[in-house]
Order: sequence, then C-alpha cells, then structure tokens
Amino acid sequence: SLSGVHLKKALNMFSLCQNSAVFIAPILAVAALKYGFINHVIILLIITSMVMARSALALIYTYPANRKLSTDFPLSGMKHAFQGVKASPDIQRVLLSSFFCFLIMGVFITATTLLDKINPVTGEYSGLFFSVVGITICLWQGVVVRFTSLSDQYGSIIILIGGALSSTYLLGSVYIAITALIAYSIYESVIIPELYFKASHISSDISAGVLFSYILIVSNAGEAFGSWLTGFVISHNAVHVPVFIFVTVLCSALMSFICLKKINNKETQCQC
Repeated sequence: SLSGVHLKKALNMFSLCQNSAVFIAPILAVAALKYGFINHVIILLIITSMVMARSALALIYTYPANRKLSTDFPLSGMKHAFQGVKASPDIQRVLLSSFFCFLIMGVFITATTLLDKINPVTGEYSGLFFSVVGITICLWQGVVVRFTSLSDQYGSIIILIGGALSSTYLLGSVYIAITALIAYSIYESVIIPELYFKASHISSDISAGVLFSYILIVSNAGEAFGSWLTGFVISHNAVHVPVFIFVTVLCSALMSFICLKKINNKETQCQC
C-alpha cells in the first residue's frame, strides 16, 4: 500500500534488518566458537527459527475457509512464474543484479572470517572488520537515509564508487581494508533497497510477493556461490586471494550496477 518515498524508506528498513542479520551471524559464530558455547547457540537458533517460522505463517498467510489440497498447484505455480521471468527482461536484470550484489557479500564474509589463513598479520583484525561493516550499515541505513533523500543520480554515483572502492579490500594496509569495508557497506546499503524498489514497479504477471521471493532465492544463491568460490581460492591459492577479491568484487559490482541501471524505471519516476 506504500509508494514513492515511503516505500523506499520501508524497503530501506527491510534491507537494514537483512544486512544486520547477515553480519551479526559470523560475529556470533566466532564468539561462540572462541568461548565454547556453540552448541547452546545452535539449539537456541533451532528453537527460535521454529517459532519464527510458525509466526510468519500466521502473519502472511490467510487460511481459506474451505481448504482443498491440489497436487498440481505447486508445479503449475512454478511453471507460471518461470514463464513470467523469461518474458520480462526487467525481472531478469533484477535477479542478475541481486545475484552479483550478494556474491560480493559472500566474498567479504568468507574472506573476513578466514582472514588468518590469508594474512596472519591482519587476521587479528577480523572482529574489527565485521564491526566496521555492521556499524557503517546501521549508521547509513538507520541515520543517514532516515534524514536525507538521495536522488537517483546521486544514488547511482554512490553505488558505482562504493562498489569500485570495495574491491581494494586486502590490497594494502589495514586502513585501506577499513576504507574498502566502509565503501562496501554503503554500496550494499544503497543498492539493495533500490533493487527491491525497482522490482516493486516492474509490470509483470508475477506478483510483487513472488518476485521478492525470487530475489531472496537468487540472492542466497549468489552469496553461497561467492562464499564457496572464496573458500576454494583460500584453500588452494591463498597468496592470490587479494587479487582474486579485487577482480571478482570489481566485476560483480559493475555487473550489478549495469543490470540495475538497465531496468525500465518509468514507473518509479512517476511515483517518486
């Protein structure tokens, strides 16, 4: 029911919660492993996930009065959705942009978690690096965006510069790494809400809810692929990880930016 600036702010808050969870998880895991309470954390997460899953069903799903199970509904629904994706270049661009955007996230999370295997000297700063990302995301999405409104032009510049600067992670000193992490945090904080906003204005037979689900699935796939790829390089050629991060992050940032800019934004312009 929201539109324009109000929708952007709502999606920004959604992105803030999403990004916070992604970066709190590794910090919690490192702390749990270090102080020996990992089993308690896993049990707590299982219980919490079950409760939240049940609560989510109650919040988002209205049970019909006369429920009739249909065996062909899931398959027909998936078939219809995939046809919608094929028929809409804009949806394909949103999904591609999401994939590359979260691929970068997987690279940064894995590289920072396994920092001692890449460079033992900077390995002790792993906790600091996670804190820098978390603080920057919270400050940007919780404070800066709350009191300012970026135009599309400035938003595009921030995405492009932030993505390019973030590729310098581990290419130099600790200060360069922190600068790259700040740039990366701002890049993610701007591009993710923008992806959701543009997705909500694409003309398609696919509903916004289904499209958001597709974005989450593709985003998780991108993050998983980025994590796997980084872990593979660390295991087999840790010396060249900084160069790998530079090339992968820079190319992914450019791809996510190009795909985002090619999305037809006539609807978004008339509603902002």
